[in-house]
Amino acid sequence: MAIEFSLEADAQLEQGALTDVLTRCGAQEFKRTDRGFNGWFPDSGLNFYVRIRSVEQELGSASPEAVLAEFLPSPQDWRVEYRINFRYNSGEYDACRNTLREVVACLVESSPCKFVVSCQYENVYCLRNQGGLEIFKVI
Repeated sequence: MAIEFSLEADAQLEQGALTDVLTRCGAQEFKRTDRGFNGWFPDSGLNFYVRIRSVEQELGSASPEAVLAEFLPSPQDWRVEYRINFRYNSGEYDACRNTLREVVACLVESSPCKFVVSCQYENVYCLRNQGGLEIFKVI
């Protein structure tokens, strides 16, 4: 069974900062798509798929702007610009988890953006909003 984590971030996260974070954490082979870009982390096998709302708007098919993660402690008043899905390599769960933890830590250090990390949009692991960073479960 594949495990997929989602990171939803607001527009304070700039695309250059996002690619810098991913690269610093070991991502390679970025491939442009019509709605964003994809890549992977060869050391862990963690794949990621980035969808950018402003790019989708230009194509006339913007994704919903509201946070999709369920069971948040309160409604969020920010709009989602980036939806990043991280798909674990089935044979390397521990390595994928460590890579995702590193990405989140780098993101906290590199950008003031608001974001939420959830497992398949159902189980919220962490949330950063105007109140700061809250960790609900360890990734």
